[in-house]
Amino acid sequence: MIQRIQTVCLFLLAVISAIWAFLVTPDDGVTVFILKAGSGIVGIAALVAIFLYKKRKTQLKVCYGIFVVWIAVSITLFIRDSFFVGLLHFSCLLTNILAILNIQKDEKLVRSLDRLR
Repeated sequence: MIQRIQTVCLFLLAVISAIWAFLVTPDDGVTVFILKAGSGIVGIAALVAIFLYKKRKTQLKVCYGIFVVWIAVSITLFIRDSFFVGLLHFSCLLTNILAILNIQKDEKLVRSLDRLR
């Protein structure tokens, strides 16, 4: 499980989401609660996706869901916050995209090996 690069990407995504959910505290309000809840959902979903390593198609669907939620959180955040927080969200999107690409590469490799049997 650890030797797969998408595991590392998803773990980084979970860590960065936790940093956002617990450490970054802009002014209080309903929007901040929604942003932190979205970030928490993304972090938990990333940890769940790590343990779906035997079911690559399901793992890919979870990663697409993470991407959609994170885009919604990022759009809300770019409207109201600073460069550092935007950079934090960009790094989350980048790690998620890398995880998706590596899962697709893994799936392609497994399908090509199935053809050889």
